[in-house]
Amino acid sequence: MDDFDLPSAAIKIAPTANTALAVIYEQPFGVDTEYPAGNIFNNRMGTTEARVETTGITLLGGGKISNNVWLYGGLEYQTLKGNITGAQPVGLTTAVSQVGEVLGLSTADYYNLVDKPHSQLRK
Repeated sequence: MDDFDLPSAAIKIAPTANTALAVIYEQPFGVDTEYPAGNIFNNRMGTTEARVETTGITLLGGGKISNNVWLYGGLEYQTLKGNITGAQPVGLTTAVSQVGEVLGLSTADYYNLVDKPHSQLRK
């Protein structure tokens, strides 16, 4: 697993004794990993690696309803971006290529199918 950070920051202000506003910035989840050479997930079909980042920005507002009760509400905006590349384990590759042979697929057909992103497979 490579190094990565999950930063966050928050600021709260209280304009009056009975109200509060807050802004929160965070990157709550993340992945940055690559399997090393010699691993079952790093083989002749390539390397398995994942890079995923999430970001969230939250705006909260609250007010005091009674002596011991506050009511809070707000909005949150989140993003997710990433890239995941997966190599088939050697055992699975062999099994799938054998099924491909039974179906009449060439090795090139199999690799073309495996190398396509999911978005291209759904067309």
